[in-house]
Amino acid sequence: MSLPKSAGVCVEMSRTGGPEVLRETERALTKPGRGEVRVKVMATGVAIADVKMRHGIYPGTPKFPFVPGYDFAGIVEQVGAGVSGFTMGDRVAGLSFVGANAERITLSAKRVSLMPETVSFDDAAACVLNYLTAYQMLHRNAQIEDGQVVLVHGGAGGVGTALLDLLKDKDVRVFATASRGKHSVVEGFGATPIDYREEDFVDVIQRQTAGADVVFDHLGGSHLWRSRKALKSTGKLICYGFADSVASNDRMAGVKTVGLIGLIQSLPGPSAAFYAILSKPFSFEDHISQDLAAILKLMGEGRLKPKIGARLPLSDAPKAHAMLENAEVSGKILLIP
Repeated sequence: MSLPKSAGVCVEMSRTGGPEVLRETERALTKPGRGEVRVKVMATGVAIADVKMRHGIYPGTPKFPFVPGYDFAGIVEQVGAGVSGFTMGDRVAGLSFVGANAERITLSAKRVSLMPETVSFDDAAACVLNYLTAYQMLHRNAQIEDGQVVLVHGGAGGVGTALLDLLKDKDVRVFATASRGKHSVVEGFGATPIDYREEDFVDVIQRQTAGADVVFDHLGGSHLWRSRKALKSTGKLICYGFADSVASNDRMAGVKTVGLIGLIQSLPGPSAAFYAILSKPFSFEDHISQDLAAILKLMGEGRLKPKIGARLPLSDAPKAHAMLENAEVSGKILLIP
């Protein structure tokens, strides 16, 4: 599948480095090809994947310079040949991988879903990557059952809050790690916070439960061994990233993390799996449109509410990256073209 094409005023990532490598530029408008739609972007997200691309440690990062932006919401402007189900003026949200930090984006219609009229562009853009990641891990990896104990690492982050939001109405006991200042975010979803700086989450889980049935770990690397210790012997460890590698700039972090998952899987005891939203064989790419539509439907019914940590103009992309990298806000950071 070809990469999305950005147009109008865009944020361009010129090379690896700090937030200063992001710059505003302008790209010419393109017509959608067969199977594609062009969307006027109303809101677009900043993701930890974008930060990893900027550090040169994210698998599949395009050749520099390119326009980042993993997700967006907007209005269909033009429909390419062979596309059904979309017309000009439709309100949509989509998963782009790159290219969404722009005024316009052209991409495959298979990565886009219609939005309910009751869902705002901000909420839709805030939900796409984080809620799709959380939804697919919950429903296609973990298959949570009533009465289980779940541990979510980074409970105040983008995917963390999405997991807590999706879990809040289920009959499960949820714990989430977060810094002390963000405990109110975790508690707002009905989960029990664990201060990862002052408390040993393994000790807390083992003291208060018989062990977790599922652990969601975005840190990867050696942290996976700690997560495994918090599980029951029949539990499941779901890893969906290697966030610990950002500070160390370890370009092999993803490979090492997947290797550790394989090693844990080969041992007796808890099972383990790696999830990556667009990387085969760890993805459920064929279900993106279907699962995103299900999430947007739940949002339209008022059952989900993504947490937006900040809303900035497109020109403030460097500031948004710094805020995300330094964990200065809880929830999703949005850029508004």
